Amino acid sequence: MTTREALEAALVATPDDAALHAAYADCLIEDGDPRGEYIRLQLAAEDRNQSADKLRELEQAAFEIRLQHEREWLGELWPHLQRPPTAVSVAEPMEPNVSVTWRRGWIDAARVGRLSGGIVAALAANPFTRLLSALSIEQNQQPVEIRTEPYEMLFEAPLDSLRHSGRLTHLRHFEVGSVEAQVVAAGSHLHDAIEAMPRLESVKLCVDHFSESRLFGVADYPHLHTIHITYNNPRCRFYMIGYNDGLPSLRRLHLDTVSLMPPNGELGSDREPITEGDLQSFFRSQHLKALEHFTFRNGEFADAGVEELLASGFINRLKGLDLCRCNITDDGVRLLAAHPAIPHLEYLHLDGNLLSPIGIDALEVAGVSVSLEQQVTEFRLDLGDEE
Repeated sequence: MTTREALEAALVATPDDAALHAAYADCLIEDGDPRGEYIRLQLAAEDRNQSADKLRELEQAAFEIRLQHEREWLGELWPHLQRPPTAVSVAEPMEPNVSVTWRRGWIDAARVGRLSGGIVAALAANPFTRLLSALSIEQNQQPVEIRTEPYEMLFEAPLDSLRHSGRLTHLRHFEVGSVEAQVVAAGSHLHDAIEAMPRLESVKLCVDHFSESRLFGVADYPHLHTIHITYNNPRCRFYMIGYNDGLPSLRRLHLDTVSLMPPNGELGSDREPITEGDLQSFFRSQHLKALEHFTFRNGEFADAGVEELLASGFINRLKGLDLCRCNITDDGVRLLAAHPAIPHLEYLHLDGNLLSPIGIDALEVAGVSVSLEQQVTEFRLDLGDEE
């Protein structure tokens, strides 16, 4: 094994070691590899105590090296980073399907607009993605009219190749899907990939179905601090996360149901309500002691969920609470407003619930601001009563 190979192996084992990166840069410089100077400049620019002029000088020098050599470094990824030809009718240039961020001479983050086997193969094969720490996939499917693969299979082969290449080992931030673009990504084959991310710190999924037992019940991620999932199954077995003692750092949990269902994600006929046992299993769990911010948007929650939230004492540990669109009525809101923990919350969001002026007044008395969305909800309820 050469010195260069030994340093690369050490970096794969300990990617945050700045001294190792510096030694690797020296090794590359001795070999006449311009990437060594690029790493040296990026490391130097990490010292933010330098003057603004010095920082600009370092960053400009690094940029010029990257501009000269990035095409070579990216290899098969390069074509995917180019902006496609813009149609005459499009006012603004289209963004490239893939974008990357460099850190210490390695590809640190990748954003993929629309996933394809070619893109994944290029990511898996590129030698500079070995320390990849963030991956965002906005869409994972072809439009319905040109789709050639079964919907559920779209993620299986691409993510398997990334997993087998070891490119998921250092991922800290993983994101799939986009609510903003009204896209819900298939989730049935994400689990093997996520299980190959032992250093994961945050995960954000917009999925049409997934295995709660695999994602919530058996996950062991000591560094995971944020779970953000938007899904279209109101029978999400969220309570299974309460059984898991492998999430000691989880501070933020966001579970949200989408209101618009995609063509391939229609709800089945087996919808079941959230039971009292489900609520107790979660809110009275002995785990999740670090959890401080909780978002749960599900119409099955209702006043019964509020009652268990308060009775369990779960609310006392929270810094922020979001129960929008949970079918909470004035009765539930008045229980919340009267609880002594409410004034200590950094935020309380209750938009889109079944509130009359009585419930809204109770919130205002407790110091909870009323948003325009709540006002609109109230107005719609009034119209319904008149009809």
